Amino acid sequence: PPPIISNCHVQGQWPGGGSFTAGVQPNQEGFDMAAYNGFLFDMDGVLHRCGDPIRGAKSFLRLLKETNTPFALLTNECRYTSSDLAKQLHEMLGVQLADNELYTAANSARDFFKRLFRHGFRGSTYVVGEQGLLANLQEAYNSPNVTGKVFSGDDPEPDTPVEYVVIGTINEGSFLSTERSAEFIARGARLVYTCPDYFARRPDGWEFGTPKPTVELLERYAAGGVDQHGRFQLPVCVCV
Repeated sequence: PPPIISNCHVQGQWPGGGSFTAGVQPNQEGFDMAAYNGFLFDMDGVLHRCGDPIRGAKSFLRLLKETNTPFALLTNECRYTSSDLAKQLHEMLGVQLADNELYTAANSARDFFKRLFRHGFRGSTYVVGEQGLLANLQEAYNSPNVTGKVFSGDDPEPDTPVEYVVIGTINEGSFLSTERSAEFIARGARLVYTCPDYFARRPDGWEFGTPKPTVELLERYAAGGVDQHGRFQLPVCVCV
């Protein structure tokens, strides 16, 4: 079988330089695109750096599109829907991506709950996060015969049964929601989070708001353990 290609393994120069895409050339010795059935990409540091396109990324994505080579972009981003993220990437790279060519941490949370529903779970979930995560969880809860609900913000009433708390991106408006999460967890709700990062990179420095610091505060309340998922190198949800 062909070797797995990664940043560490690819040598040479794709015209213009870059990261993963910098080392991938159709005519490179030892690299035959026809030998691969498809490609999986990370985004930040591979196709762009903090929103700045990496040279060669646009050309390589266009090549994959032109040759109908299957590929998918994987990201621990959970703030946006796949459609919104595809629009951002189109503006950034000039390549139109279908929603199913993107898989985000919010998509992973959606599929986690769909799997629970297939196994009989019907309870409610409280979400701390932005529109991408909320929309994906609501999509999961639209599954047939699901009687539970997705709650966020001031909903639900304090005595409403909540079986799961899902933590996504934390912003300045999330403080009270995080306190409510702790109350639900103290009553036995399980804790799920979308990304184990402590901070994110931005052009002018570092940005806080990724889930892990908040999760560490909430873990001590987690009577049922913590389900960590959304990092795509993990094949299953990991209970910590």
